[in-house]
Amino acid sequence: MNNEKYSAARLELLVKYLREFIGEKSWFDFKSNDVAPDKFGAYLAGLSNAACLANQPFGYLVFGVDDVAHDVVGTRLNLETKKRNGELLVWWLKRNLSREIAFDVFETTIGGKKVVVVEIEAAHGRPTVFAGNSYVRFGTTLTELRNCPDLERELYQHLSPDWSARVVHGLTVKDLDPEALVFARKQYAEKNKTTSFYKEIGSWSDDEFLDRAALSIHGSLTNAALILLGTRRTENWYA
Repeated sequence: MNNEKYSAARLELLVKYLREFIGEKSWFDFKSNDVAPDKFGAYLAGLSNAACLANQPFGYLVFGVDDVAHDVVGTRLNLETKKRNGELLVWWLKRNLSREIAFDVFETTIGGKKVVVVEIEAAHGRPTVFAGNSYVRFGTTLTELRNCPDLERELYQHLSPDWSARVVHGLTVKDLDPEALVFARKQYAEKNKTTSFYKEIGSWSDDEFLDRAALSIHGSLTNAALILLGTRRTENWYA
């Protein structure tokens, strides 16, 4: 467990802060005890997306607090040893969550009772996904994001507009779709017919074209390049 970020006193203050809300908010959830692994992952994704919608830096899944009275009741959950099909649950969750989203687990004792706090980053760049599905907390209800089109639109408005410009490491122009690249070059030339550099476009290398078209930065592909020119092999490489 990672207890470097919060001292016991600071963690108790965080739990106290969350408990003082009237009812639960969409970006945190109280549990008296454990939840099934698949549900656990769905909650993390849903809380991450809900935190983004609520302009909160993190979402929280807190074990050991009653979700009605907000009393500290303690929990038997032990995420240091809990497994899913032989794999430590924490690592299984990290492997199935959007790789750009980090979460940490903190343990403390409040009034002699064990409390486990799972803190997850708010979604950024794109909706947080678990096992291929995106979730959101709507009030106190967890549901797939696609079931809430209004919330989905709102979420995209909250996500960083700079996501498309993020650099993706490990891929080159050779990983892009050649036909899509040829078409993109034609489109780019068509849009720049009146520019001073129009006659030079045909002589640019693919790497120079991608840089000029803001689809790469100093030779490194961006998320935008993968969206427009990627293949099925590159669809999970977004930064």
